[in-house]
Amino acid sequence: MRLLLILIASWFAAAACHAELPTIEAIERQPDHVQAWQSRENYLEPKWGGRLEDVIALAELGHRTVSPGEGRGMMVEVLEIGLDCNCSGLLNHPGIDWEAVRASMDDVLQRYPDEINAQRCLLIACKRADKALAQHLVPWVKAAPSPFLTDGNVGMFEQRRAWTQGRKASFGVFDAATGRTRIVQ
Repeated sequence: MRLLLILIASWFAAAACHAELPTIEAIERQPDHVQAWQSRENYLEPKWGGRLEDVIALAELGHRTVSPGEGRGMMVEVLEIGLDCNCSGLLNHPGIDWEAVRASMDDVLQRYPDEINAQRCLLIACKRADKALAQHLVPWVKAAPSPFLTDGNVGMFEQRRAWTQGRKASFGVFDAATGRTRIVQ
C-alpha cells in the first residue's frame, strides 16, 4: 500500500510539472492572454506547493511585460485569482505594490468599463480594508451586485458598498487561514 501511495504521489508531481510548462509557454507567446496568466497563478498558490511571493512576482511581471494594447491590467487579473482561491496573507503581503495595483485597476476599468470589473475591484479593496481605494472605485459600480462575484450573497456586497460610502461602520471578512471572521472598520 505504501508503495502505491508513493507511485501516485510521484505521478501527480510529474503531471503538475508537465501541465505547468504550457502556461509558461503561452505567456511567452501571447503576453496579453489573461487565461494563461491566471492558469500560471493557479500553479503558484501555496495550496499547490507554491509561495505567495511567487504569486506576487507573477503579478508584477504581468504589470511590467504585458503589451501596450492590453495595458497594466494583468497585475490585478493575477492577484484577483489568488484572492478568489483564499491565498491567506496575499492582501497584506509587504511585497505587493498597492499603488501599482490601483493603477492596474484604473487601467482595467478605463479599458473594460463593465460592472463585473468594477465590482471585482471594489471587493478586492474592501477585503484589504483599503477605504481610500474602495472610495476611489465605488463610482464605477452602478448596478446590483453580480451573483457571479457574490455567490448569491448580495447582502455581503451591499455591506461593503455601504461601508465604502460611509453608511456602515464595519463589516466582517472571513479569513480562511484562521477560520475566523475579522471585523473591518
